[in-house]
Amino acid sequence: DLPSSCAACDLMATRIQVRCLGSGHQEEVLVVPLNGLQTVAQLLERVRQRVKRVPKDEVQELELEGPSGGRLYEEDALDILRDGDTLRSVGAPSSVAEPVLGPVRNYEAFASPGHLDCSMRETEEAASDSGTATPPP
Repeated sequence: DLPSSCAACDLMATRIQVRCLGSGHQEEVLVVPLNGLQTVAQLLERVRQRVKRVPKDEVQELELEGPSGGRLYEEDALDILRDGDTLRSVGAPSSVAEPVLGPVRNYEAFASPGHLDCSMRETEEAASDSGTATPPP
């Protein structure tokens, strides 16, 4: 006899919503059952199999939406999800990165014994390239 409520039984009955967003402003919402799945990587593969309106190669990561949400690690077990949770699929960071406008400057953090100055200062090399020299600390 199985207990009336066990984590594996609950997971088999769990369905989640996955909101897939494409770089071309496409959007598709899927309802995905978790039965037979054990990891986030398997869930990600199931979402890629089912998505129609968003390019499959743009479904790279899953994030749990809401105040306690965040990116899901592919090796994690799915027992962190609850029935009715909403996930969002996102593309790889390079596929959604904005182009860099203007000159790229090199910055470094300065440290002295017992103190780290976290305010970033432009390196002398970058300053001389741009014509705006930064005085040494």
